[in-house]
Amino acid sequence: MFWGKGTSVLGLDIGSSHIKIVHLMRQGQNWKLENWAIAKTPKDALSDGNIAIKGELVKVLTDTLSKYKFRESKVVTAVSNQRIVTRYITMPPMPENELKEAVYWEAKNHIPIYDEDMKIDYKVLGKTHDNRTILVIAGIARQTALDYLEVLRETKLKPVAIDIYPVSLFRFFGTSSGIQQPYCIVDLGYSCVKLVIIQAGSIYADSIVPVGLREFEGNLVDYFGIGEEELPSFLESFSFASIRDEQEHAHLFYTIKPYLNELINSINRFIHFFDTQIRDHPIGNIILTGGGALWKGMATFIAQETGITTVSELELVNPWLDASDLTQGQLHLLSNAIGLAMRGVMY
Repeated sequence: MFWGKGTSVLGLDIGSSHIKIVHLMRQGQNWKLENWAIAKTPKDALSDGNIAIKGELVKVLTDTLSKYKFRESKVVTAVSNQRIVTRYITMPPMPENELKEAVYWEAKNHIPIYDEDMKIDYKVLGKTHDNRTILVIAGIARQTALDYLEVLRETKLKPVAIDIYPVSLFRFFGTSSGIQQPYCIVDLGYSCVKLVIIQAGSIYADSIVPVGLREFEGNLVDYFGIGEEELPSFLESFSFASIRDEQEHAHLFYTIKPYLNELINSINRFIHFFDTQIRDHPIGNIILTGGGALWKGMATFIAQETGITTVSELELVNPWLDASDLTQGQLHLLSNAIGLAMRGVMY
């Protein structure tokens, strides 16, 4: 099953650049962050969302869990967006046993690459004003799911659920963002950008952009002649906004401009699609998270290019989450992992 629940669980976000692990415990209606860790993903361990090198991934996970003294073994993880198909639909009211059967028939109509070997599951997200059920259907190749499960079991972890990233991001920000208008989450990661639109307290749509920090970081390393290990400290003083001054960094701007164009054009197209569907309620804000939120000037750049207020300060996270020990940067990096763990302790 993709979905599950409990009272104490790990959230495991296996990214192409870093592995993020958090341990959440439920205390009443609140979630308490008990422990967390970030480790480097082994090179080439993932290929197009598939696990390519299981042994190295298992070793890093095992070593990280031991080093940071994680005591919980139940875990919720997610499969890379490239390897999973999601569709958001509404269905008329019906008993739960009938809904489950109906979902499988709907999957054949809504998932373009559907085949009988796919693992199909769904999650109810809410209700419409006329009591129709809002849900997300998720489809994944069975072998991909089995590969992830095998890694977890070899790491001595007990899989509770395989979730999907749009839902983990929604869970992290939820309806508690304080934003009344529809808003768009932009999760700027290392290999891709995840886009999620939240409207009326539910996910309306999600998308993925095959551009990430990898393209920007590689060009920064080459342009400034720094080593990859120096990049984190370099980024503490570098402002992304400065590359817009073509007189100062003309060659750098010219090199990364295609990536910037793809990023901004994809965000604008995604939001424009929503605006044409929900004309009376335009997107009011963009919430930037992920590693890209740590880049100085990135939120300002996106706001200027989209014309939509973009925030990267995470005072807006779920008010039932106690993660006061984390810095803003750590929250951004762990947002998906925390959202995954929230699935495991959802009441």
